[in-house]
Amino acid sequence: MKYKCGDKVVFKVDGADVSNLNSYSGQFLGKLEDFQPAEKKIKMTAEEKKEFDEILEESKQTTFDLDDFLNDICDYYKTYPVLHKKLFGNEKAIVNRKKQFEFARALENPDLVEVEKPKKYYVHLFPGECGYLNKFRDTGDYELDNKDNTSDYCTAFTKEEIAKIPQDALKITDKALEGVEEDE
Repeated sequence: MKYKCGDKVVFKVDGADVSNLNSYSGQFLGKLEDFQPAEKKIKMTAEEKKEFDEILEESKQTTFDLDDFLNDICDYYKTYPVLHKKLFGNEKAIVNRKKQFEFARALENPDLVEVEKPKKYYVHLFPGECGYLNKFRDTGDYELDNKDNTSDYCTAFTKEEIAKIPQDALKITDKALEGVEEDE
C-alpha cells in the first residue's frame, strides 16, 4: 500500500523511541487505545443477570476460579437453572463454549453486561380490531378487545407470560356456553 501526503496512520512506538517524536507532538491524533473498538456488550435476560449477580457476589467471598464457577453452574443446575441452560444447554458444543467464554468476559468486566428487554407480542385470537387478548392489571382477568395498552390492562406479553396464561381461559368448554332464549 502506498501512502500519500496527508494520509493518517496508526502505529506503535517503543518507549525508547518516543523521546524522538516530541517535536511532532502537534501532529498526533491520539494514542493507540483511542482507536481500539469498544468492547462488545454482553447481553443477558433479567433472569440470567439475577443469577449472574449471585455468582458475582459469591466470587467476592471465595477463591473460586472460572473453572469452579462453571462446574458449580453445571453441577448445581437447580440453583442456577437459567445460566445452566445458557452455558450448557445448546446442542452444539461450539455454541456452549462461546457462551462460556462470554460468561468469563462478564465475570472479568461486569460493566459489559447489558440486560436486554424481552420481546413482547400481541395475542391476536380473532380477526378484527377487537380480537386481541387483554389482561386486566388489577384482577388478572382476560378479555378480548383492541391492542391499545392502558393503565387498566395490558395487551403486550412476553413469551413467558403467554406460556403462563391458563389454557382454560382460552378453551371453549360447556361452562363457557350460555343458552339462548328463543325470543333473543
